[in-house]
Amino acid sequence: MRRLEVLPRDTYVPGNLYGEVWEVTWTRKHVWRYYYEVKYSCEKTETYPCTDANGTPATCTRTYIGTCTRTEYYEMSTNDTRVDRVAVTLKVKENSKTSISLDYADTTLSTVNDVVKAFTSKDVTYLSTHTDPGLEEAYDSYKSKIFDPNMTANVKNKNLDSDNYRPKTFDVTAPEWLKGEAQDTIDEINREIREDIHLDPDINYMNYPNPADSMRATAKDLTNKIKANQTRYVDKDRYRSGGKYSSCSAKTISQVREWYVDEVLYQVNEQYGGASDNINKEIDSNFGESADGVRDANNAGANLLKSVMCFPIGFTMKAEHVRPDGSHFEKDELAYWDENVTLGVNMVPNYLRHDKFYDPEQNTWIDAVKSGKRYIADPAQNPSSESFIPLSLQNINVFADVAFNTIPLINGGQQVLPPSPSTAWVATTNIWKIRVKGEFHQFYLYDFDNECHPHPIYGHEAQIYSRKDDIDIRDPTTGLVVGDNKAFKFEFTTGTFIFVPPGPKGVGDRRDGRTIENSIGAINEGWII
Repeated sequence: MRRLEVLPRDTYVPGNLYGEVWEVTWTRKHVWRYYYEVKYSCEKTETYPCTDANGTPATCTRTYIGTCTRTEYYEMSTNDTRVDRVAVTLKVKENSKTSISLDYADTTLSTVNDVVKAFTSKDVTYLSTHTDPGLEEAYDSYKSKIFDPNMTANVKNKNLDSDNYRPKTFDVTAPEWLKGEAQDTIDEINREIREDIHLDPDINYMNYPNPADSMRATAKDLTNKIKANQTRYVDKDRYRSGGKYSSCSAKTISQVREWYVDEVLYQVNEQYGGASDNINKEIDSNFGESADGVRDANNAGANLLKSVMCFPIGFTMKAEHVRPDGSHFEKDELAYWDENVTLGVNMVPNYLRHDKFYDPEQNTWIDAVKSGKRYIADPAQNPSSESFIPLSLQNINVFADVAFNTIPLINGGQQVLPPSPSTAWVATTNIWKIRVKGEFHQFYLYDFDNECHPHPIYGHEAQIYSRKDDIDIRDPTTGLVVGDNKAFKFEFTTGTFIFVPPGPKGVGDRRDGRTIENSIGAINEGWII
């Protein structure tokens, strides 16, 4: 056998990467034989019954001349030859197969056979110029270890099935420079995102007082802006030629870009959405049935600030009768009516303190001293039996110690993760649960313009709404008890939120290692978390 030629490499895949054509001379020997039987005389042995010297029966042996047979043959032989041409090829069925999970798109980036001359080394230029070996490693390994050592056997194998002989898949080693080029292209995308994408200024406390809503709005805003530029960030045409990737490294870098932009979108929704879910979870956990009330209170507070609304206590306001659509009646119409309303507020004590007792009989503040596990009014200041703590406060820092912070924060707080793993984080947030209980010894609301109470000098006098502890309120005319008056007391649980720029200090109320602050009134109330 002798090799005649080497076959050229096919341009497209599936196709042949290498092949050899051999001339094989087959020699065949033909043999014919005629077999026949020949008879001849020969000595044979036989046994017969007899008796031994003692007269005992036995078996004896004797020889005699008989006839035997054997097989003989006549033989004739000849040789013939045949010359064959045998082609043995190294065939590639596919190249550059990839399978990359795209979490945001919820699909798989799977392509094959889309690289120009994938098994040929070529020079490529990105930020620097390199030699891209492509898939030569796979070709060289298969040819040297499987194809060449088995060439003779394959040439002689008349029953060889060339489509299924020892198929094998190879994972090639990426060149050292490829990782750096891929990182450079990621950095390029990060720079473009930082230049292009800016959070909508309308996403602020005024419009989104609940940070969970703010997180969701942020995710939606960033997602829409990134998707609008997604084709430009991926920039697939830069790495393709004639409908295929220009090289194996070009395909790798291009698909890294495509994966990364998808991953940015996924992380934006995952992290901001996760932060939103976590904030809502903490609110629900800490405020229970009041959680929706806390959210509504923050929304109401933001709306109040946003409308720049103020309630002029002690100043005159004008009340008018208007139609259902808000339009005014004319003065000569029967339904026309207006009135000035002037309200004033007074209370005793003038303000509420959480760190002292108030003695209404002496109208003074009394220091608090510890007695066992509770606080009492300082006996040295001769407090009356009516002394009380006007205000009880408890402040719980919810995100004081958050287990899933990526970087420990000195004062606690929840890090809001970024849309890029190459930056720190975009902001730090925290939540406080605030429990309040208070009492006014006396509380008065005055309507100074109420003309229902005439006065001989001033024309009319104020109508007063009063709240104080007073039992058996009697009708001044009949003297009958009409009810009791109770002091103005209130109790509620609320919450507040804050966002600050990123930094190692974080944001929180940690004091001496504690994250729950109780006033003396909260301690006396037994508010223990």
